[in-house]
Amino acid sequence: MAKSVHDLSDAQWTSLVDAWRGCAYCGAETDRLQKDCMLPISRGGRYTLTNVVPACGSCNASKCNAEVTLWMRRK
Repeated sequence: MAKSVHDLSDAQWTSLVDAWRGCAYCGAETDRLQKDCMLPISRGGRYTLTNVVPACGSCNASKCNAEVTLWMRRK
């Protein structure tokens, strides 16, 4: 099995956090944001600039490995 490429740099993560200014899903402002893959790793996603958003722990745990649009519909 081929190893996935995860190419999100620390600088890119910092830029994402600065741009969103909180959780991408609920807007919560916290200094403990987590990297959430909109398309989960388990479904072929990767930690890349186009797939990662900052999420609070609550949203990240609730979303689990769901695809973001399906999760938001049932939220």
